[in-house]
Amino acid sequence: MVMTLIVLILLIIPIISLYKVTSAGRSTATIDAMGILVVFVLLFSVTMGLVTKAKRHELFAASAAYAAVLVVFLGNLGNVDSRK
Repeated sequence: MVMTLIVLILLIIPIISLYKVTSAGRSTATIDAMGILVVFVLLFSVTMGLVTKAKRHELFAASAAYAAVLVVFLGNLGNVDSRK
């Protein structure tokens, strides 16, 4: 139950933050989005390292997959804005 809540928080909060940053239309939106991405990937890897008994290579693979999910979401935000 606790792990499910942690995973949901680690997926929902960065997606909302990335959406707000990119929809603001500022010139530094890309840099801000990259900062959010790095912070949440680090938070994810630390959390998974503390909560699970995963080995270093498993944490690396999970963090890479998590980063890929956030990057794909970030890439799709640009496509939504260009259709308007």
